[in-house]
Amino acid sequence: MIVRMATAVALAACLLLAGCGGSKKVHLEGKRISVLELEKTLTPDPRLESTPISLPAPFDNPAWPGAGGYSNHAMYHLALPPDIRRAWTANVGEGAWRYGRVTAQPIIASGRVFAMDANDVISAFDARNGDRLWRFDPQPKNDDEPMFGGGIAYADGRIFAATGYAQVVALDAASGKRSGARISPARRTGRRRRPMAASSPSPSTTSSKSSPRRTAIVCGHTTAFRSRRIS
Repeated sequence: MIVRMATAVALAACLLLAGCGGSKKVHLEGKRISVLELEKTLTPDPRLESTPISLPAPFDNPAWPGAGGYSNHAMYHLALPPDIRRAWTANVGEGAWRYGRVTAQPIIASGRVFAMDANDVISAFDARNGDRLWRFDPQPKNDDEPMFGGGIAYADGRIFAATGYAQVVALDAASGKRSGARISPARRTGRRRRPMAASSPSPSTTSSKSSPRRTAIVCGHTTAFRSRRIS
């Protein structure tokens, strides 16, 4: 019995030593460089100090008709004085929550701000004071569950909205009424959501009566800033 135990211990020791004495690692050839040496602070090139920099004249942009500005996404040198402050804020509707997201960027055209909330409801606001002018809910009558996902754009006096209900709707920008036929693809692309468990806070608006104004876009809210031109 003792001999068997001694044999087992000796065999285990041999296996352990064999595992520890494996083949040596092969190191890659070449010079080793620490990745920390690549972190260098950028410094200006003194040879470029005399190089003139010319910018085009500031452009007073009157509209923002689509996501990213105009269709070419080239907004160039926009005019905005440094002395700006908030003129008004307005709640555009349902914000992002567990089963919905605000996917559309607000747009500006014809002195109005248009926005789509997390329920795909479209609202128009007066760019001067933030007053709500109209509201349009694109949810079809035969749909009992809301969806989200889409975007809005402005052209030729109309608002074009793509919604999570697999439809493209044209609205009159002045009145918010449907303008033209509704285009509905065969397959939906929106995401179905559960009904809200609790109601959202009531919309609130704060405003200022001063002018002129510039309008900035913030997800879920629209904010206008009062600016002073520099002569």
